[in-house]
Amino acid sequence: MKKPSVLFVLALLFIGFTTSYAQTIGVNAGLRLPMSDFKDFSNTGYGISAEYNFSLPAAPVEFSITGSWDSFGFSDAYKAVAGDYKFTSIGVMGGARYLIKAPGMQFTPYVGAKLGYVNFKNGAPGGSSSGQFAWSPEVGFRYGFSPITSLDVNVAYLSSSKNSFTSSWLGINAGVVFGL
Repeated sequence: MKKPSVLFVLALLFIGFTTSYAQTIGVNAGLRLPMSDFKDFSNTGYGISAEYNFSLPAAPVEFSITGSWDSFGFSDAYKAVAGDYKFTSIGVMGGARYLIKAPGMQFTPYVGAKLGYVNFKNGAPGGSSSGQFAWSPEVGFRYGFSPITSLDVNVAYLSSSKNSFTSSWLGINAGVVFGL
């Protein structure tokens, strides 16, 4: 990771852990639908992520730091060359969401975006590994089951480019968010 990215993530963590902001942690899982150049050699995959969120208690903006792991199988055309191996990515991203809160409502829609670093690895023998900048807009909602537990459902598009090749996919996710 480049030095400015590391400093940004550390600053967000410092602010989140040393203040009286509202804090949550979340986990989710879902399908990954390859798009653009990436769909030519990859099948539909799956992924998981964990995130730490913090915000001012009365503010509609939430900041997050997310770690993710995604896995894809090679398409039939590439299985002949690469075998029955997987293509994986590990990402670390920071971002913000605008929560559309209504007083007394359990349903909270949101829109957001993240920027960060993703490391792609070809799981075939002798496969390469490559890290690159990535961005990810998202739209979703939370449904509160209790004051500290919510269902989180979202759709996020992740994209990164290197050497004129674009790796991108649409993630359809569901998970749980817990208040701290």
